[in-house]
Amino acid sequence: RCLGYCHWFDFPKIVTWKNTFMNNITGLLEMDKCFVNTNAQKMLALKTAREFFSDAVVEKLDQILEPNYLGIKENDCVSKIRKNTEKIIAFNHRPWVYKDYDTFIETCDKLWEKRKDFRVWVPLEKTAIRPYMYIDKFEKRGYYDHLSKCRVCYAPKQKYAGWSISATDAMMNGCPVVFYNSDYYYELCPNTVSDHFTDIDSAVSLLEKYLDDDKHRN
Repeated sequence: RCLGYCHWFDFPKIVTWKNTFMNNITGLLEMDKCFVNTNAQKMLALKTAREFFSDAVVEKLDQILEPNYLGIKENDCVSKIRKNTEKIIAFNHRPWVYKDYDTFIETCDKLWEKRKDFRVWVPLEKTAIRPYMYIDKFEKRGYYDHLSKCRVCYAPKQKYAGWSISATDAMMNGCPVVFYNSDYYYELCPNTVSDHFTDIDSAVSLLEKYLDDDKHRN
């Protein structure tokens, strides 16, 4: 049997510099089963495929694609949340458009207008583009340790409808996450106690809550 895993699809509205979505799907059709990040991602792939392929092909693709939720090792999880944290907001995702990075920066700019007592950690950024930002980089264990010191992690809108491994990194190291309000986040964390935001204003309010309310954060 031919089994595969696809974390990423070349959706035309995201990968605008090349047109390889049809090649992407053509390859998947050769598989018996291809696992994907979330069911929401599968639905987006099927919706996009309907623009290029026949109903019969889309039906076959529906049978091939299957969500496979990636887990983590139990001993990689912290047993106790660190409470002596700093007022740091983590954006440990790629600082790119498909991670809605511009919206995150706009959110932090608006928060910075209200207060100056926080920092924003963007470890994958090349240069600090704001006065509140720093881009310190660490090896794996150092990265995990620094995450545990952060007050909160921001999980952005994912334009490819996937689960964010960066959010998993934060949660398994005791750093709570505020999520964009979308089905692909609820799908893997349906009973989450984390808060969800829908726009810049609600994100600013949530981030302020985590910066100020230690009891709620912990």
